Amino acid sequence: MDEKRPSGPNWASGVFRRYFGDSEPEDASRRTLEIRDMVRHQKKKHRKVFWRSIGVLTVAVAGLGATLFVQAKRLEQQRGVGADLFYAMKEMELDVGRLQLAAPERQEYSERRERLREQYESLLERLHVYGKGVPEDEQIIRRTLGRLGEAELLVPETFIADVKRHIERWRRDDRLEKAMRLAAENGYYQRIGQTMLEHGVPSEFFFLAVQESDLKTEAVGRATRFGIAKGMWQFMPATARGYDLKIGALSGVRRADPSDDRHDFEKSTRAAARFLHDLYLSDAQASGLLAIASYNWGGTRVLRLVRSLPESPAERNYWTLLERYGDQIPTETKIYVLNIVAAAAIATDPQLFGFDFPRPGLENAVAVDDAE
Repeated sequence: MDEKRPSGPNWASGVFRRYFGDSEPEDASRRTLEIRDMVRHQKKKHRKVFWRSIGVLTVAVAGLGATLFVQAKRLEQQRGVGADLFYAMKEMELDVGRLQLAAPERQEYSERRERLREQYESLLERLHVYGKGVPEDEQIIRRTLGRLGEAELLVPETFIADVKRHIERWRRDDRLEKAMRLAAENGYYQRIGQTMLEHGVPSEFFFLAVQESDLKTEAVGRATRFGIAKGMWQFMPATARGYDLKIGALSGVRRADPSDDRHDFEKSTRAAARFLHDLYLSDAQASGLLAIASYNWGGTRVLRLVRSLPESPAERNYWTLLERYGDQIPTETKIYVLNIVAAAAIATDPQLFGFDFPRPGLENAVAVDDAE
C-alpha cells in the first residue's frame, strides 16, 4: 500500500503560507522559490490591472458626474425659462384684465398670448412634464393647477400627493357625486362656468360653490360675529351688500329667506364672479389658489399676508404664501384649497378617478380677452 499523503486544514494552510505567504520559508527549495517568484509576478501584474481599472472607472464616474451636472444646470435653466414664460402670460392677463382695450388691442393680446402659450407648451414637452411616462392622474392635476394660475413646473411634489389624497376623500364621500348630479339637472356647471369666464376668472371656481354649499341655493351657514352666511356662495352680509345683493329681513336668523338675494342663483353667481374677479386680478395677482384661500379665510385676514408679498405673479402665489406663512394659515383653509383642486381635477375625467358622473361640457380655460 502507498504511503498516505498529508491532508486536512492545517496541511492546506501550511501549503498556502509556503507559496503565497509574505515571509519566505527557511527550508524553501529552489522549486519553491521559483513558484513564489511566479506568484509575486502575477500579483504585481493583477495589481496593475486592478488599479488601471479603478483609474478608468474613476475617470468614467467623474465624466458622468460632470455630464449630469451640466444636464442638471441645463434642466434648471429650462425650468426657469418655463416659469418666466408662464408668469409673462400671467402679467399679460393682469394687464388686459385691468385695462379697457379696444377690439384691435384685444386681438393683438390674444395673438401674443397664443405665441407665448405655444412656446410654453413646447418647453413642457421637452421637460417631460406631460406625456409618456407621466401618470395620467398627475398630468390632470398639473393641468388643473395651470388653469388656476400656478406654473406646472413649480408645483411641489408634496402638493400633488396631497391632492391625490383629497381625491380619495371625495371618493369616500358622496357629496361630489350628488352635487354634480344636481349641477347636471339644473345646468349649473355651464351657467356658473360661463359666468366666471365672462368675468375673466377660471371656470374651475365653480367648485367653490360645491365646497361652500353643495350647490344648494337655500344653504344657511352657522352664526358668527360677522353674521350668517347664506346662499350657494355663502356670502356674509357685508360682502353681499358690497356686491349689490339685497339682504333680507331674516339676515340674523338661521333660515333661508326668499327676499334675500343671496338665495337667488343668478344674482348671487354674478356677485361671486365679480368678487372673485376683484380678488384674482388685484391682490391674488392671477393666482387662483390665492383667490380661493382668500375666499375661504376672509379677505381682511388673509390679505394682510398676501399684500406683504411682492406685487407680481412670480413672487405672489400660493407656494410663496405657504412657504412664508404656512404656520399662520388655518388647516381648514389648506384643506379647502385642496378639496377644490381635487374636485376640479376629478371633473376633467371622472371615470379615470373612479366616479360615474359624466364629464361636464364647458371648456376649462380662462377667457380674459372676452371678459367684461
